[in-house]
Amino acid sequence: MNISQAKLAQDTGISQSGIAKWELNKTEATESNLITLAKYFDVSADYLLGLEDYQGLLNDKSIKNDTTK
Repeated sequence: MNISQAKLAQDTGISQSGIAKWELNKTEATESNLITLAKYFDVSADYLLGLEDYQGLLNDKSIKNDTTK
């Protein structure tokens, strides 16, 4: 959506350093952060996790790449 880390942090209350760490793959968002982001961007948490597309359809690639099953 072309917003800065600072703007996202200000709007959501999530720290800018935390957002930066996600982008650098140093940490992962917590459950509460995912909920906050899903509400902010008006998408599902599954979309943010790559489990479904923007329309809510199941992302087949996420199932095929899941090695925990």
